[in-house]
Amino acid sequence: MKSLRIALRAFGLAVATVVVLNGCGGDSGSGPRAVVTVTTVTVSPTTVTIITGATQQLTATTKDANGNTLTGRVVVWSSSDQTKATVSASGLVTAVAVGTATITATSEGQSGTSTATIMPIPVATVTVSPTTPTIITGATQQLSATTKDATGNTLTGRVVAWSSSDQTKATVSASGLVTAVAVGTATITATSEGQSGTANVAIPTPLIGILSSSTTWTVANSPYRLIGDVQVAHGTTLTIQPGVVVHGANKKLVIFGKLSAIGTIASGLSFDSLHVTGGTNTPSQPFLIDVAFARQSRGSIYSPTGNASYGSLILRNSTLTDMGYLYVWYPTADCYIERNTFIRSGGISTGTSDGVKVYVRNNLFVDQTTTYAVENWTSYNGSATVVEFNSFLTTSKVAMRLPSGYTSALLSGTNNYWNTSDVSAIQGMIFDKNDDLASAGVIAFQPILSQPHAGTPTLPGSTGGPSGLSAAHRPVTGPRRAPPR
Repeated sequence: MKSLRIALRAFGLAVATVVVLNGCGGDSGSGPRAVVTVTTVTVSPTTVTIITGATQQLTATTKDANGNTLTGRVVVWSSSDQTKATVSASGLVTAVAVGTATITATSEGQSGTSTATIMPIPVATVTVSPTTPTIITGATQQLSATTKDATGNTLTGRVVAWSSSDQTKATVSASGLVTAVAVGTATITATSEGQSGTANVAIPTPLIGILSSSTTWTVANSPYRLIGDVQVAHGTTLTIQPGVVVHGANKKLVIFGKLSAIGTIASGLSFDSLHVTGGTNTPSQPFLIDVAFARQSRGSIYSPTGNASYGSLILRNSTLTDMGYLYVWYPTADCYIERNTFIRSGGISTGTSDGVKVYVRNNLFVDQTTTYAVENWTSYNGSATVVEFNSFLTTSKVAMRLPSGYTSALLSGTNNYWNTSDVSAIQGMIFDKNDDLASAGVIAFQPILSQPHAGTPTLPGSTGGPSGLSAAHRPVTGPRRAPPR
């Protein structure tokens, strides 16, 4: 037995004395038995980086004094800071909050550690709001940046760095406060953890007062913003170049002379919250509003002034969204309203005299907000309102109207597309003497088009349709005489 002890010690093994029972005779005796103890504990990996809320499995390896791996040993896990990271009995670390924690594995009095660094959830997207602010020179606008993770959850407390693409036009503070320096544009960028979002800031040319000589609003000085009403004097022309943006701020552009706002297919005009109207002048000094290839939202064009205003309108190839109605008051020359798209906008109300014609052709009407798309309340002395080749998509609303109480009203409404071939449904889209005996007459609408005219804009997915037949509409009341000429 002594030689066994010597042999065991030669291998560096601890030796203890244990009691051994004699399996044959049942006699008891004593003799040596080797018990191998843990000398080192190694945790792997030794350093880990874990995103908040995520987990990481650690492993503990126990070895004897000679570096031999020992299996089946009890290991106890602990964390130095459970507010940062916790660890389960099996060594699974859960990241709780940003910071560091030391994870310890202990077995038979020996320990090993791993340092866990807890990182925040990374930013995947940065969104700046508002995305297209308009700021007058010298004014400020607070922007905000929203940071989100890859699943779209908003992240708070992230560091955001702000920058401007052109500080000669606009500067931005560390908190996202933009200051407009000079007319032009600048891109404001918010960056967090390598991700960025932008806002395109426009510093418009401020406008107010009377344009007493012919003026051109150029792309170079675009955008423009009305800070008060602007008037174009008689005998002068305001020319708006293709590509110009005008922010109306619900102010008026009043035309006593001529407005020539002609865009192109490639470079259209953009108006928002702008009220374009004629001046209160005389028939001998008529105005002209000539607009083409414009996109106008909110605001109005050729709106009523409350007084007599004499002139004419040419409106072509434009899109008008959420606009007020057009009030064509005794135009002094033929008017052309052609190839436009009216979306959730007011209708076209006409009163004519002296042989003047108003041509309403090849327009698309969707969800008109007035009680009609086109109406006429007076046609004196051979004048007329010609309504043809249009598409009236919203079958639940009145398309053409001769209002009650106007004895000289007249409309020609043939060759239009009604979004239905049902004659009774089309009659439901017309308000005339069939609805109120005080109306001036009956609107002739046949023949009808079985499909939209080739020269009329289309709007895929628009509201209304063959199944959206109109309900019976109520008689519409109104003044009992035509407006004074």
